[in-house]
This record gives sequence, structure tokens and C-alpha cells, in this order.
Amino acid sequence: GAEDTSFAAEVKPDLVIGLAGVHEALKPALEKFSPVLLVNVKTDEDSLAYLRMVATLTGKADAQVKAETAYQEAMAAAKQKAATAGVAGEPVLLMWGGASGMGVATKGADPLGSALGKVVNNPFEVLGTDPVKAGAYSMEQILEKDPKVMFVSSMTFAPTDNPVWKQLTAVKNGHVHEVNKELWTFCRGTRCIATAVTEAVDHIERDLKK
Repeated sequence: GAEDTSFAAEVKPDLVIGLAGVHEALKPALEKFSPVLLVNVKTDEDSLAYLRMVATLTGKADAQVKAETAYQEAMAAAKQKAATAGVAGEPVLLMWGGASGMGVATKGADPLGSALGKVVNNPFEVLGTDPVKAGAYSMEQILEKDPKVMFVSSMTFAPTDNPVWKQLTAVKNGHVHEVNKELWTFCRGTRCIATAVTEAVDHIERDLKK
């Protein structure tokens, strides 16, 4: 809070980028020193749109083209790899969990979940317009989709305590992967999305290659 504001006062950046729903309280103080852009990234298409917007605002069109091209190439390579391995249609789940509960990275309310759904089968749709409830799938609802590979960004919420967890195909086959929380849960930009999707397809290919 205060440290962020004092830092902006010292360096006077050309633009401060924050997250909608997270940094609203800081915006009035920050705007005394720099313009503030609060981004609301729900899909990977949103990530690309903000990349283009920031490039326009900062005059860095060349860097934007390079970054967007790298993203599209990484996504195309991941999609091709999944198709070649015959795993593109298999249901996959990306979820997070902690002391406060759990949630699913859906298509339409999570940038990584949306990107993953373009490369393999992410069958988890948005549950509602409320951002808190958008990915609030119960374990029973997850079992209905029965993912064959699962990525969990934190195991601290002990899902193994839930008897339904043991019925999931991915769990029974040992295809549950704990992933880096910083990269997978807080990912908003094209570079980290591409990195996570590439890692996901590598795991899925090893687990399910036909």
C-alpha cells in the first residue's frame, strides 16, 4: 500500500498497471504521480488486447508485435503437439486451492483456463457472472467432467480428504501435477500463459500419449 505509493512518487513512471478488483484502493494516491490503468483480464484474448493497448500508450509497437508473435507461435506449437500425440480431446483440469477453498480455471473467466481450452479439452465453463463464483465447482461437479489430467496450483487445502477426489480418473492414474502457484495462478500476461500451456501439454503428452 504505502510503499507502493511512495515508490511511484520517487520514480514517477509513465504508466502504472494494476488489477481490477485488487488495486482500486491505491488508484487515487497513485494518480497524483502517474496515470493508472486497471486491467480486468478474463481470457487470453483480454491479455492480447491489453498488450496492444499498452504498446500504443507507450509507443512500443515493435515490442508488442514481437511478443504477440511469440505467443501465437507457442500456442500453435502446443496445439500441434497435443494433436500429434492424440490427446487434444481428453478432459483436463486446472484448479487452485487453499485454506479459503478451491476454484477451477474456467474458459471465459480465467486467462490460462481460456488459453488451455484452445489447445486441449478444458470442459469447465464459467458458472456465473459473479467472479467469485465463476469457477466455484464442487468436487461432485468436477467428477461429472472426470478430467484425465489435473494441474493443481496448491495442495495445501488437502483435497485427498474428500472421498470424491479418489474417484477421479486423474487421481486413480497418478496424473495429478502440482504446479508453480506464482506462474499458474497469478498468470495474466502472454509470456507466462504460453509457458504454462507449453508445460501443460508436455505433462498431458507424457501421461496420455496414444
